[in-house]
Amino acid sequence: MLKIKTSNLKRLRGGPLVDFTLDKMKKKKTENMEKTKVISYTTHGLNIAAYLSALDIWNGLEPESCATVLVELYRTDGNHFVRHLYLNSTTPEREPQQLHLLIIPGCTEFCPLDFVLEFTKDVIPQNWEKECQID
Repeated sequence: MLKIKTSNLKRLRGGPLVDFTLDKMKKKKTENMEKTKVISYTTHGLNIAAYLSALDIWNGLEPESCATVLVELYRTDGNHFVRHLYLNSTTPEREPQQLHLLIIPGCTEFCPLDFVLEFTKDVIPQNWEKECQID
């Protein structure tokens, strides 16, 4: 059973991946990386759980093999929005795909990027190595 419930664990386990993902979105927004359309990463289910937990959108169940989180960045009229979708399927080639919409608390399906940045500021470690040290 995965346990990523405390703010420290959310920050130390999920924060770096949240930071990495949002950094790519900020660069796309400010540097207008027109040619970059998709960035894909593979990881273990524990990292998926940690990422979702850091955003308070994890249901507490261990992700299956082949679980997928889609993090989409949209631009409409100069504004940027983030949407999270989740696919938890071990046999996507044999069964219908069921994408689940994940909504960050206090937001909507298409969450303004600025809201996401503000919402996540406390889960992104400023000095990960120092915070992970044992006293």
